[in-house]
Amino acid sequence: NTNLIKQNIVYWDKLLKKKKIEYTKLNINLQKWQLLGNNANLQQTKMYIELNLKKQKQIYDKLLQNQLILWLNALQNKNKIAFSLDDKIFEYSKQIDSSFYKAINKIVIDFESNVFGSAMLIYGAKNEFQLLLEKIWNVLNYPLFQVSKRSITLLNFLLFFIVFILGVVVGKYYKKFIYNLRHTKNISYSTATLLANMGYYIILSISFLMSLKVVGLDLGSLAIVAGALSVGIGFGLQNIVSNFVSGIIMMFEKTIKVGDYIEIDNDTRGEVVDISMRSTIVKTNDNINLIIPNQSFIQNNVINWTLGDDIVRFRVPFGVAYGSDIDEVERVILQALSENDLPYVKNKFGDYEIRVVFESMGDSSLNFELFVWVRGEYARKPRRTRSEFLKVIYNALNKAGITIPFPQTDLHIVDSVPIEVQIKGQKNVE
Repeated sequence: NTNLIKQNIVYWDKLLKKKKIEYTKLNINLQKWQLLGNNANLQQTKMYIELNLKKQKQIYDKLLQNQLILWLNALQNKNKIAFSLDDKIFEYSKQIDSSFYKAINKIVIDFESNVFGSAMLIYGAKNEFQLLLEKIWNVLNYPLFQVSKRSITLLNFLLFFIVFILGVVVGKYYKKFIYNLRHTKNISYSTATLLANMGYYIILSISFLMSLKVVGLDLGSLAIVAGALSVGIGFGLQNIVSNFVSGIIMMFEKTIKVGDYIEIDNDTRGEVVDISMRSTIVKTNDNINLIIPNQSFIQNNVINWTLGDDIVRFRVPFGVAYGSDIDEVERVILQALSENDLPYVKNKFGDYEIRVVFESMGDSSLNFELFVWVRGEYARKPRRTRSEFLKVIYNALNKAGITIPFPQTDLHIVDSVPIEVQIKGQKNVE
């Protein structure tokens, strides 16, 4: 009578649920008596828990017996519903005993193979697949260690990395969106870099916190741990934190921006191509990328050639021989520049006036300096630009017949001092 069997299963299932609720309450009482230190009630509660577990096992046994009857009836009638009924058989037998579960599993599969034949292959594959998933799930949920009384499993690690990597991907697309928006909204490259980098790190921070929340870690407890480690971090990671803070200051202060041409020392200058939280990348004229810690820009002197604008004054020194007409030298140089198409700012009476300055009277020459203003990429190539102006100066002076001196020394001999000359094979001649 399958209807009676089903009624029995419902009855034992209800009774099992009651026993599980009772088991939960007993565990709560157990913890209470442990905290209060009441050994008498503690031992009595443990006894009740053992009785409860024993009763649950008996109920599982009754459920298994009734489920087997339904399953055997389905086998007798060659009804494929047996494939779904055996799930409960495996569940109940697993609760009774692990070795008993393995035996029942083998018997059930053998019976179904004999009754259904080839149809069992499909079910067997399905069953094996379910067992494989079950094993994988058990491995993923195996506790590795505990943090704040919470077990951390491999699944928690996977969820953490999935959420964090998703945040990284979103951050990358955000940076790409900002750089694309620069062309349509007329945003400068330095401003776009600032928005892109700041947004990217904010997204990373949010995704990291979300990853911890998905894992189930209490952020409050982590804050306590972070506070305890703050002293160690302050000493051990001092440079990293300093670079991080310096990067934030640079991004908001904007004294050094992406696209600026800077000079760190006499031999190191180049264009800023990226500012990150830890370091700044400077691309030199030799196409070499220098990765410089951000704190170097905060602590040391840095020359920014293009902070206000990209116009820079160049000083081009040159000299002429003594006896040259100074006014003629100035006229020749200025005329040569006016007839040349060199890339300098041609503003005769404004702030960017070209000047030829008589600087000093040297040992071998009259020293001049040409003050000229250039802009754009020519300001970023000082040696090449200075070379072009020197070529114009040299050709102009040479064409005008003005002598370009070279180092020389005059030797003056006093007549009253006798000089003795020794000639080989002869006596001294005075």
